[in-house]
Amino acid sequence: MKLVAVTIQKFRNFVEPQRVEIEPDVTALVGKNESGKTTILKALHRLRPANGDSRKFDLITEYPRWRLSRDRRENPKIGKTRPIEAEFRVEQSDIDALTTLPAPLLPSTVVFAAKDYENSYYVWTRTPVADMIAAAAADASLDDEDIETLQEEETLASAMAKAKELAKTLKESEPARAKALNSFPTAADKYLYLNRRRSSRTSRATPSVRVYRASSTSRTTAFYPARRT
Repeated sequence: MKLVAVTIQKFRNFVEPQRVEIEPDVTALVGKNESGKTTILKALHRLRPANGDSRKFDLITEYPRWRLSRDRRENPKIGKTRPIEAEFRVEQSDIDALTTLPAPLLPSTVVFAAKDYENSYYVWTRTPVADMIAAAAADASLDDEDIETLQEEETLASAMAKAKELAKTLKESEPARAKALNSFPTAADKYLYLNRRRSSRTSRATPSVRVYRASSTSRTTAFYPARRT
């Protein structure tokens, strides 16, 4: 997977959420002193530590100090604050490797990984609804006309309901087309997991994502993909 963006918040000198996009042709992190370069790298390290110390987030020492007392009073669940959220674009090698999923990841799927101050991991995915409909429609062998109709729906669930509705109207006049539409909900159900909300696990688990580690062999700090473990 390729890291495409990272959002840092409530971590050291980052207070409000700051989203940084990692462009494919940019491999260096450059900025003035105290601008937050090291903070970004430390947050990424804690998300998926490859080695070294400081593997966990510490609420007392790393939450913005001038906000800590007030925010603890106002938010009893402050430990659930996620100082880092990373976005990864899947590659074909990832799609091929993940064979136990209900349906394959789609090329447009973005995988999100986050970690909170209690050091619990969160992993979820987001995929354009139109792409999920197209994939399920291909599995069900729908006509192009029906695919276009279903892609007008805002959610995969509503597309499934629309397919059943269309199938009823075509049952007598076009039974083969109706049969294909009736099979769409079953095919689409396998893709519902792609847009389900966040799942979490304890810090004893290791997230199944690759993050980027820093190389300080030059004046700038370059990102290189960490090896699979």
